[in-house]
Amino acid sequence: ESLFHDRGLWLRVHLPPATQPVYADKTRIRQIFINLLSNAARVTDRGGATVRLEEHEHVVRIQVEDTGPGIPPDDLRRVFEEFQQSRLPGGRRGGTGLGLTVSRHFAELHGGTLAVVSTLGQGSIFTLELPLQADEKTGQPGEWLGRADRAPGRKRERVILVLDPSRQFYRLFQRYIDGYRVLHASTLASARLQMKRRPVQAIIVVEAGDEPPLAPARLFQPDESSLPFITCSFTQARLRVDGHDTGVRTLLKPVTRESLALMLRSVAPGLTSCLIVDDEEEMRLLLERMVRSLYPSCRTLLVTSGEEAIEVMHREQVDVVLLDVRLGGISGREVAVALRKDAATAAVPVVLVTGFEQEEEVIRAAHVALSRSGGLPVGELMRCLSAGLEVLLG
Repeated sequence: ESLFHDRGLWLRVHLPPATQPVYADKTRIRQIFINLLSNAARVTDRGGATVRLEEHEHVVRIQVEDTGPGIPPDDLRRVFEEFQQSRLPGGRRGGTGLGLTVSRHFAELHGGTLAVVSTLGQGSIFTLELPLQADEKTGQPGEWLGRADRAPGRKRERVILVLDPSRQFYRLFQRYIDGYRVLHASTLASARLQMKRRPVQAIIVVEAGDEPPLAPARLFQPDESSLPFITCSFTQARLRVDGHDTGVRTLLKPVTRESLALMLRSVAPGLTSCLIVDDEEEMRLLLERMVRSLYPSCRTLLVTSGEEAIEVMHREQVDVVLLDVRLGGISGREVAVALRKDAATAAVPVVLVTGFEQEEEVIRAAHVALSRSGGLPVGELMRCLSAGLEVLLG
């Protein structure tokens, strides 16, 4: 809602009381609507968006209608394809081109559909339909859900717990480890609480680079220490100028309030002013809201390009610069180098905000260790080594 109001747009919601439940993954359905609404706000300059819910005999239908420019016919045929970006007025970028693809996939996994109709100059309507699977007599999930739970050969969910005080690196495991549900804990107490709620098959401990190594098997109770423990620490590639470390820090997207708070506390604890550089309006506004929620009296300056950022830095004094890596003109890294080479701005902390697609450029594992209380049998050790060598030697 605030995204629309910040742009001077309205958001109208018409949700009549529903009579039947929809059995669904709430997180994924929420992701669909966050994507649809953020897209609507991005493309709409005047008016706003309307959300409507209609209940029919076998489906519930939810529509997101905007008053934007509409989608050209050529783009409309490909709007749900991967990496397709609609051409927006004024040359604005249309996002990564994956949001609608993923949203339709989530809808289809629920047995539903996601479709769009659009008229140039009038706007677009995205329609999500989800099946009403409840049994008419009992109001409980239909037989399909019970059969899924009792299906022969159904595997028990495999869960790993990532203990990561930084709240940043666990997303790497969540993104890349297939076949496991990845839980996060930022403290030992939180980790123990999570383990009481559900069985965990392994624990990954992310060590902070400036803290002494952990002995993970001794952190937990005796009945827990038989689990496999993987400890690792990460380093981030530091921006260098003339062979010297510039001290520029890196913050991974998606940025959360917690990860931003940790970063700002480490580089500018008494923050009073902040320059935010990003050519995507949504991200600029999001970072500004997060900064002001953490430091209500902080003065924020928002710019859209690297050239403008350098110009602002020559006439304004700020405590920190939040700088997107990918900018339309000169890149964020080039801006950071320019600021470091200028004596007037060299001391200002710079944080590069980078997406997951660039993480291999900036993140490296300093060490990885696998352990278990009582040690590993030789057979298991050799299988671990063999698997590791296959990856490292290709």
